[in-house]
Amino acid sequence: MKILVIGCGSIGTRHISILQHLGIDEVSICDVNEDKLNQIGEKFNISRRYIDYQDALENKVDAVFICTPPSSHLSIAFDALKKGYHIFIEKPLSHNLEGVDDFVKDARKKKIKVMLGYMMRFHPGVLKMRELIDKGAIGKIYSVSIYGGQYLPDWHPQSDYKEEYSAQRKLGGGIILDGTHELDYAIWLFGEPQEVFCFYDKVSNLEIDTEDIFSMLIRTAKGITLEVHGDYLQRNYERRCQILGEKGTIIWDYNQRATKLYTAKKKEWEVFPIEVNWDSVYEREIKHFLNCIEKDEQPLVNEEDGLSVLKLAIAAKKSGQEKRLIKFSEF
Repeated sequence: MKILVIGCGSIGTRHISILQHLGIDEVSICDVNEDKLNQIGEKFNISRRYIDYQDALENKVDAVFICTPPSSHLSIAFDALKKGYHIFIEKPLSHNLEGVDDFVKDARKKKIKVMLGYMMRFHPGVLKMRELIDKGAIGKIYSVSIYGGQYLPDWHPQSDYKEEYSAQRKLGGGIILDGTHELDYAIWLFGEPQEVFCFYDKVSNLEIDTEDIFSMLIRTAKGITLEVHGDYLQRNYERRCQILGEKGTIIWDYNQRATKLYTAKKKEWEVFPIEVNWDSVYEREIKHFLNCIEKDEQPLVNEEDGLSVLKLAIAAKKSGQEKRLIKFSEF
C-alpha cells in the first residue's frame, strides 16, 4: 500500500513512524518547510519528498494522511478526493463549515473512505465506558461531566507554542476546535446534540490570539445533559469522564489509568485497570483505517461524524459570541 503524509509536524511524524512500524514501506511525505521535510525524510529514510502537496498528489497513492493546520484540511481533502485517494484527516474536519457539506456529499458519491483522527474512540478507557453503557451497567444515563486540559506550551515542548496552529485563529486554533476529541466521543457515547450553551474566553497570559478555556453545556437527543470543559491551562495533563446513571456511576480517569464502576447493587467500586500508551492507541486507529481500505468497510469515524463534531464546535462558538442557547437544528 502506498501512503502520502502531508504535514510533518508532531502528529504527522507519529503517523509516519506507525505506518512504517505496520510494514507500509512506500511512504511519501510533504511539508512546506523544506528543512523539516528533509529532517523527517532522513530520520525515516524516505526519499519521496515534496514541498508542494499538488506535486505530491501526482505520485499515485492509495491514501493520503492530512496532518496540516485545520484551515488547510478541506482544500487538500478536495484535491485528494478528485484523485480518487482514500483520506485520513486529522481533527477537526475544518476550521469552519464552508464547503464541508459538499465535501461530505462528494466523498459519499465517489465511495472514498474518509476517516477523522479522533483517536479517543480507540482508547481502552473510553472503550470500556462504552462497553459498560451498552450492557446497561448503570441503566438510564442522566448526566455526564467531561474534562480535558493541558498547558499549551507543554504540548510540543520541542517547538515554540506561539508558532503552532493551536495559538493562531487564522490556522484554526483555539481550545474549542482542539478540544473536539472530547466532543467526538461525547456524541459517540451519548447521542447527537440538540442544544448547546458555551462560555469561552482567553484568560491567561499565553501569547495566543485564540480562546484558552471553554465550558459547554449540551443537551442530547436522548435527553442527557453533558458538561464539557477544555483548556490550554492545566499544568498537569488531565482527561476524565464521569457518567451518572439511575443504577450507578462510571468514571474514566486517564491519570488513574482506570475505568471504574459503582452500582447501587454492589455498593462498591469495581476497578478496571487501563494500561496503555498513546502509540498503541494511534496504532489501533491507523490499522483500522488501513483495514477499512483493504476490506471495503466504513471507518469508525467517518466524514459525517467529523461534520457533526465540527457543527457542535461552531455552534458552541456562536453561543459564546451571542451569549445564548443555540439549537443544533440551526446548522
